[in-house]
Amino acid sequence: MILARLLALPMAMLLAASAAGMDMDYEGEIDIVTGRPVTDSSSSDVVSSQQTVILADGVSYDRTAHSFSYATPDRSGYIRSSVANGMITTSKVSVDIPDGLSVSLYRDGESQPEMDTLNIVDAGSYALVMTNSESQYQILNFRIVPEKTGAITSYDIPDGFTLQTLDHEGEEQETTGVSSVDLQKDGKYRMTYRCDATGIDYSLSVTIDHTPPEITLEGVTDGMAKGPVTVKGLEKSDRVTVTRDKTQLTEPLLLTNVLKTPGAYHIVVTDDAGNTTVKDFTIRFYLNSQGLVFTLIALASFAGVLIYMYVSKKRLKVR
Repeated sequence: MILARLLALPMAMLLAASAAGMDMDYEGEIDIVTGRPVTDSSSSDVVSSQQTVILADGVSYDRTAHSFSYATPDRSGYIRSSVANGMITTSKVSVDIPDGLSVSLYRDGESQPEMDTLNIVDAGSYALVMTNSESQYQILNFRIVPEKTGAITSYDIPDGFTLQTLDHEGEEQETTGVSSVDLQKDGKYRMTYRCDATGIDYSLSVTIDHTPPEITLEGVTDGMAKGPVTVKGLEKSDRVTVTRDKTQLTEPLLLTNVLKTPGAYHIVVTDDAGNTTVKDFTIRFYLNSQGLVFTLIALASFAGVLIYMYVSKKRLKVR
């Protein structure tokens, strides 16, 4: 009787497990209480427990260091970065380049040999390039933009990432199947995108402004002015450069926003989003009230000299 009960217990457990939907082909360890496999868990739980996650050939993510690792083409070293290849961010970026690697950092196409790669903060498009005797190979590229910018019109979600949420001016946008976010409209954008391999979410929040500064030139008609020119519409955050006859003027000359000296002018106004407006015009020679007074004095003086010379000549003839 006792033996029969002992034999019945495993059978009951097996039937209970089957009724619960357990995979009968499973050969691993079983929890005696639940009847479920000890290692049974969701794929995300398994991924989240891994310290190093392989993203692609030569690319991995370290959960402890919170960094992406990229192998050089010849596998001679690994470069760690706080951002993934192709990311756009408004935050500081850190790139750790081991000594001895022939790797150069470029910003907007210009080499940056003196830049602190562990503390990259300047806005721009960056590329990390490895050079050998035969060719160049781009290992990593990313972009840093200000929180308000007109420099980007779209964002291609990096490979291996999936767009999760997107809103424009507080209005939710479609994300299903979206791999490139259109940023051509002005306004505030917020988005989150997830690394498929690690399950970690990343976010980007930017205000897009593609509208160039609106300025007017009072006193200019068809590119010509016969007197002083007043520049209107400038904002405090605008950056202004002015050249007259191809010579750049110092900023204090534009503090009053009035240009008086005759010459050919070239004005470039850049707003805080990086948009620019260019104006060209010419101020012809003219006489203002002060100049007119000096001119009249000069003419009077010249006339006085002529009269004096004429009178003197007459006196000489009389004698």
